[in-house]
Amino acid sequence: MQSIKVSVLIPVWNQEKLIIRALDSVPWREDIEILVCDDGSTDATASAVARYMAEYPDRNISFFRLPVNHGAGAARNVLLDRAQGEYIASLDSDDRLFPEGFEKAMEELDGTDIVFITWKTNAGHVPTLGTDNKNYYAGLSLRLIRRVFLGELRCDELRWAEDKSLSLKLDRLPHTEKFTNIVAYHYNYPREGSLVNLKERGFDVRMYDNVFYYSHVHRIGGVETFFYEIARKYGDRDITMLYKSGDPEQLRRLSEFIRLKKWNGEKIVCRKLIFGYSFDLRDLDSFQAEEYIQVIHADFGALRDRIKPKIDKRFTRYIAVSQNNADTFEELTGIKCEVCYNPITLDKPQKVLHLLSATRLSAEKGFERMQKLATALDNAGVRYVWTIYTDSNLRIDSPNVIYAGTRLDIRDYVADADYLVQLSDTEGYPYSLLEALSLGTPVIVTDLPSNPDSQVVDGENAIVLPFDMSVIPVERIVKGLKKFRYTPREDHWGEILAEGVSTWQDERGKSVIVEAVQRYRDIELDRIFEKGETHECSRARGEDLESKGLARIVF
Repeated sequence: MQSIKVSVLIPVWNQEKLIIRALDSVPWREDIEILVCDDGSTDATASAVARYMAEYPDRNISFFRLPVNHGAGAARNVLLDRAQGEYIASLDSDDRLFPEGFEKAMEELDGTDIVFITWKTNAGHVPTLGTDNKNYYAGLSLRLIRRVFLGELRCDELRWAEDKSLSLKLDRLPHTEKFTNIVAYHYNYPREGSLVNLKERGFDVRMYDNVFYYSHVHRIGGVETFFYEIARKYGDRDITMLYKSGDPEQLRRLSEFIRLKKWNGEKIVCRKLIFGYSFDLRDLDSFQAEEYIQVIHADFGALRDRIKPKIDKRFTRYIAVSQNNADTFEELTGIKCEVCYNPITLDKPQKVLHLLSATRLSAEKGFERMQKLATALDNAGVRYVWTIYTDSNLRIDSPNVIYAGTRLDIRDYVADADYLVQLSDTEGYPYSLLEALSLGTPVIVTDLPSNPDSQVVDGENAIVLPFDMSVIPVERIVKGLKKFRYTPREDHWGEILAEGVSTWQDERGKSVIVEAVQRYRDIELDRIFEKGETHECSRARGEDLESKGLARIVF
């Protein structure tokens, strides 16, 4: 018995009028076998094939039938499992082969893993396929595939676009290929309902693996973090996020890991469809999926007066991100959820640069220079926080700058900073720099004339910038100084001040007599003093009452 060179696979569903034409178009050769799988047709397709086989018993035809409709993917896999030929060819039941062209293509089967042919349409169009445009049609019909190369790979069991998914899997594997451009296939197009026709009518006929659908992607939020962690941890999977609207920055960072697609209501075909909290049940009508999943992000028990669960028979799995969410969802709906906790990815934390300034934001204090420094750090992607203690209303344009108002003593905060920044036009002898250096904190400073007096030395305890900010050494700033060196100068104010022991502390401890200058309530004594009334208190308390205009010290 002659060995089988090519197995021609024909999945069919409700094509009683065209299936015989497809069978007739296959060359009558002993080295070709024809395998037909009826995918649960409800018309006379099965009877037509049976009559054809009875009329031509010498043709090598095998017929299989699925009792109910499962989709072209399932039917095609039945045929792939049973094929015996050295090569596999696919023929859609509403198309046909050009016998002479197909036989010519068989002469090219020399062990190459994929041999490409081309088609002719009802309109007479013949595309020229090559390496650069082989995905012009990624289905199986234009490919004769070596069965050994195909191995155990099978179609995703979808109702349509299933052959394209298998082609894409094969294209990712190392393989040899040949482009013959032999016209061997007749594509029954233009035709209402074909994939190309659907695409031209605005349908997305791409087959997606995993589709997450959330109507709106917010700027921040727990669900948005869930997207991001899924994208980072499982970005090696084929994941597509569909959305109607979303924050541009949030979408940008997601797009680094997964495919994003703005959804306008077009039909979507996928293996797994995953809906979040933000959707309309009517949106389900636009999807065709093997599995419909809803993620339960919310505690519906706590939110029962504001948000109601969305239930639909098409959902085959409900996945809660916590046991509490699962319990409250079941309490309200009677539906059990499986629990799958939120993923989290932990990279080694990058150091955050801490800058600090205590200054007015004015021209002479270097406001424009501070803006240029912030812009340089932002453009370089440096992670930093710049805290500015100021009472000024001017603001630096950067999301990394924080304004803390004024405080009389910020030395603890200066000690915790990586740099104190002072970019003034001039400083007599700047205390903020001296405090920072004395605390072991380097400074970023302009080339002030007072720097030598202040013991400010570029590379030792400071990074000195030119007044025109023509050079901003971002890398040096981030890297930091190799070794910090600073010796504060000694003062000799002790020689300038007159000698004498302070009596102030003793004075502060002595009592004084105060007279109320208006009616007021004394919070320390918890009583009301009328105007002119006197009482005794400590000097510190008397001075406090005087400063507030409530009383005066009379003795």
